[in-house]
Amino acid sequence: MKVICDVHLSVRLTKFLVAQGVDAMHANAMPKKSETTDAEISAYADLHGCVVFTKDEDFRTSYLLRRTPRKLVHIRTSN
Repeated sequence: MKVICDVHLSVRLTKFLVAQGVDAMHANAMPKKSETTDAEISAYADLHGCVVFTKDEDFRTSYLLRRTPRKLVHIRTSN
């Protein structure tokens, strides 16, 4: 499984996933780093068959309305 962690998630999560044998990268590793747009992350994920991990509600909305990114894990936390 290939994973892209959105900028709203810690780089530590990406490092943990890599240590567990997951092919993971953080959005900050992309050319525009934290300035990479959601659309660019989605396009990259769809092109390379990646799952996007995010806390960003915009990704969820995009997935529900446009089915992009095709694979999404929306992480929700509470206080």
